[in-house]
Amino acid sequence: MLPDDQKYVYGGDPIPFDPNGMLPVLENPKAALYPAGSPARLACDTFNSTYTSLLKSLHETFNGSPDQFGHAISLMFKLRGQATHLMAIDLGNGTHAGPSFEYRPDSP
Repeated sequence: MLPDDQKYVYGGDPIPFDPNGMLPVLENPKAALYPAGSPARLACDTFNSTYTSLLKSLHETFNGSPDQFGHAISLMFKLRGQATHLMAIDLGNGTHAGPSFEYRPDSP
């Protein structure tokens, strides 16, 4: 049993949520939903390639190559930027593009 000063406490002020600050992102996006060659498709494919590289790097990290952890962390930051870029793409129908988190076996 952990001492009280080492336990996590669910407390403090509530975190406010403002739905007006959210982008209307496509629900359950898939790369195939974006037209081939479109900015959304290119950005989604790029995101998915980086996502796949992240999964592979984490797999290596936790299966004998802990030196890969730094690379995994850098890929996480790269994904954040790519997701932000993707969600800034207006699809013209009241929604924005979104990342699909699809595994791409062809990615390095």
